[in-house]
Amino acid sequence: MAAWKEPVDRIVAECLARLEKSDRPDVMDYAGRIPADVTGEILGFPLKRFGEMLDAIERAFHADPGNPDQEAEVAAAFEELVDYGRELIVDKRRGPGDDLTSHLVRAETGRTGCRRTSWSRW
Repeated sequence: MAAWKEPVDRIVAECLARLEKSDRPDVMDYAGRIPADVTGEILGFPLKRFGEMLDAIERAFHADPGNPDQEAEVAAAFEELVDYGRELIVDKRRGPGDDLTSHLVRAETGRTGCRRTSWSRW
């Protein structure tokens, strides 16, 4: 877990700096943003797109399942998530990093399923 100390410290410092600069600080912005940013860092999701993905997740999973008017919106949100995943896989194949998604993309698939390769942090 020590390998993630530096990124977590950086994310916390950035969130605190934004909170400090805010005219109307909301601790929930701080408390909600840190887990999302840390998760994005571990998974290797570029932060510039991570907000879009979180928005799509919100629309996909928090819609009223009994409301037929939301079916198209939910379907579109899921499609955005699938497209994002495909783009991420292509990006990680072109330029892998030391993140979980890069390691999964590089993992070899055999007859018995996914075989772990040399993962430095996992």
